Amino acid sequence: MPKTNIFILLLLCFVVVSQESGSILDSISEVEIIESDVSEEEVTESEDTDSSGEPLTDSATEESTGSDEITDIATIDEEADSAVVPIGDASLEEEDVELDEESGDTEDNGEEVDPIEEMTEENSNLESENSELESELAEVLEQLIAYRISEAEKLKQYAKEMELLADYNNLILDEPEPLEVEGTGTKTETEEDDDDDDSDEELETSMAMIAVVGLGFLFLLLHSLRGLWLSFMGSELNLGVYTLLIDTTILVMIWCIIAFLEYLDVFDFDFSTILVGLVLFTTFWLLLGLWLLFLSHSQSQSWKRMENMVVIPEGRTPDLDDYSMMRQLFISPVYTAPTTESQLRPNFNMACYLSRSLGDIIHNTYHITWVGYSFIIISIIIWRIVAFQTYFIEIIFLWSLPGFIFLAVLILLMKLKYIYSSLIPEKLTGELKISMMKHLTDDDIRAAIPKPMYLKGKIPEDPEHGFICCKINPFKMTCAYLFLSRYPNRHELLFWFDSYGPNFLCILTQSLVVLHSFWMTGILLYYFSIFVDEVDDLGIYLVVLALVIWLVTGFYLMPKLFVYLTLTTKIELMKDRKIIEEVADESRKSAIMTTIKIYRQMKMIYREKKGNDSEGEQKAPILHFMRKIAEEVFFLVAGQRKTIYVTEIDEVLRLIGVRLNEDELRLFAKECSPNKENFIFISGFMIAIERILYGYDMNPHEIVRFVLKDHFGKKKKLTVADLNDFFNEWSWHFNEENMKEFLLESQSLADEAGFFKNEEIANMIRINVESNPK
Repeated sequence: MPKTNIFILLLLCFVVVSQESGSILDSISEVEIIESDVSEEEVTESEDTDSSGEPLTDSATEESTGSDEITDIATIDEEADSAVVPIGDASLEEEDVELDEESGDTEDNGEEVDPIEEMTEENSNLESENSELESELAEVLEQLIAYRISEAEKLKQYAKEMELLADYNNLILDEPEPLEVEGTGTKTETEEDDDDDDSDEELETSMAMIAVVGLGFLFLLLHSLRGLWLSFMGSELNLGVYTLLIDTTILVMIWCIIAFLEYLDVFDFDFSTILVGLVLFTTFWLLLGLWLLFLSHSQSQSWKRMENMVVIPEGRTPDLDDYSMMRQLFISPVYTAPTTESQLRPNFNMACYLSRSLGDIIHNTYHITWVGYSFIIISIIIWRIVAFQTYFIEIIFLWSLPGFIFLAVLILLMKLKYIYSSLIPEKLTGELKISMMKHLTDDDIRAAIPKPMYLKGKIPEDPEHGFICCKINPFKMTCAYLFLSRYPNRHELLFWFDSYGPNFLCILTQSLVVLHSFWMTGILLYYFSIFVDEVDDLGIYLVVLALVIWLVTGFYLMPKLFVYLTLTTKIELMKDRKIIEEVADESRKSAIMTTIKIYRQMKMIYREKKGNDSEGEQKAPILHFMRKIAEEVFFLVAGQRKTIYVTEIDEVLRLIGVRLNEDELRLFAKECSPNKENFIFISGFMIAIERILYGYDMNPHEIVRFVLKDHFGKKKKLTVADLNDFFNEWSWHFNEENMKEFLLESQSLADEAGFFKNEEIANMIRINVESNPK
């Protein structure tokens, strides 16, 4: 107890001494003030110099804001330092109370606690906080100095600009004032406005003239394309050619209407962008269509080559085997019923059928209906909406569209290849000996060609299946049953939307072609300038990349899409009866023309064998009326020469009224008996005219029978080899291609042993000649 009292007395003495002489916290605050004073001196020195150590310019010292802020900061620091002392006294009083409590606790517990150590720890914490505040203050002062330097530079720049503006104002004030014109402003402004109006009118006139001349050249180009196609290409794709030219003409007429409205200023809206875009779209549309037609013609020629090679057993390839199986199942279906009441002829021109079908697919795709025009309008609206969006959205839309087109074309190709593999067997299981004259037996066809995959399987008797709480018949959920009230066949079930599948694929293909041309139009019309202005040279590379993507998709993938669409929608259970009849009629006309050419040569052989006697005058009364006209025309063309050249025969015959084709002209020239210099006299010309007029009344049956009987003698039954020997003997008269076609046509008359009679050949020629209109 005495020890405790002594300790309390010592503590009270320490408190009294600390209040009289100042606390330990006062000494700490004095240290802080000294350190802050040192930092202010450094700041004052740094304010007088810039970052490089050189004094600041006058323009920088003219600002008063920076110095005021420094003065305020220093004042705030002094006030903060002066406020430290009372806070320290209050804390000491609280510490005395805590010490009294702790002393009471120590008396109870019997332990001693040193208060000096606690105060020392608190002092060290305050010193660390003070150092952190000093470092933050130094960073703020550095930022302030940098700010003052930048402001000084801006003031210099503003001063230079003000000087330039003052000089410009002085120049304007020194110029004489223009004369005023009543009601129109200054005279200078009036002259400039007149010049602008004249230049605008001249520009509009020149643009209108360029547009008119361009339209003229465009229609001339379309007419030339039509003429070139009809002259050099086949007639199977004419429907696609006409469709492409008609749609291009419609687009051009729409452009003309819009340009006329723009010229008349009917609407306030600017149509210049639409006009340029329509020109670009029409250009890419026509270019893509012409390329598709060119590749379609190449594919047609490939089918024709395979048609000629189908009977050749040597050098067979997988493509030729596929074509042979497809052709044989088309002509003689052994797993399905025939399309017509009878099978097609063995020499049915399958290549011509496929070519016409390809032209029909191109026609359906490029024939823009109201659905196609609606799709174009919707695309334009979406395009304009995207154009008003942010630059990032435009870029995403621009480069996602070709990816969508490319992916859609690939998906369609994969789907069509799967359908084609289901319709045509993978490979032959036996030897297929195709004959162009006789039908193969069903057993031989089945032994060589397996059943296609789409015909395998069996429809269950009860097709209903349980689904949750009810039963569903999948065949009644098809589009054919829902909209046409019928079940789809096996071929239709291979497509999306079954019976509507082919039409859906045609519409989707048309949409892809429109989008394809529309996307390239957008690249050149809107985004080329954006790329060039904002991305520099990268814009040109991006446009070139877009053009490469457009060429690969349009010039490589889309033609394959059209070919597979033809092969999957025009064979097996989807045969086109109309195209089959057109091909059969064309084959029939070709056979008639071939027979007529053979008959003309036989007439010439008949005349050579029988000789030229007076039968012409006896059996051709018209010769008496034509003799005088023929002589007058001959001497009119001959003139003083009294002869005509071989090349002038056609002109003379046209003046008489006789029109002969190339083969007939060749025969007529031979019958005119020209001399070695190819000049014809009036005597030979009159003999040839007599034979032509005499030939009108001659009987084809008698002529053919006479020629064959004279050549073969008493031989009544002939073979194809015998006819071939006859043609080879008179090879000068006959064309090799015509001989092959005639032999193929005559072999259909042969019996099982391969023989036919002279009368049958004579009757076939007579029927074909009489079938030809005269």
